[in-house]
Amino acid sequence: TCYAFGFYVANTTFQTNVFKTTDAGNSWTKIVPLGLIGASPRKCHFFNTLEGWLSTNRGLYYTKDGGLTWSESILPYINIGYNDITSLSDGTVYAIGQNMSIISAPNRGFQ
Repeated sequence: TCYAFGFYVANTTFQTNVFKTTDAGNSWTKIVPLGLIGASPRKCHFFNTLEGWLSTNRGLYYTKDGGLTWSESILPYINIGYNDITSLSDGTVYAIGQNMSIISAPNRGFQ
């Protein structure tokens, strides 16, 4: 499974597009991402086909349903943009903010 994110500006608001493939890119399905209005995607990291994180210009978002809905994280520094997000094999999530802040959270970052 692979995800592709893109955005465009309409009426001064970021509109986010999410596409998903499960066949190595031979076909793509557009997902209407609930909860990402005004967020410009930077990088995503998925643990499996359902659970993942997305770094954006507005903060960090997570999904537990394969990208259909996204919720803003309550991790520290939520009102800054994040450029990157990744995790270790033990489930610790790391995110790097625009101001060079680095945060980490155990348990895949899920509270």
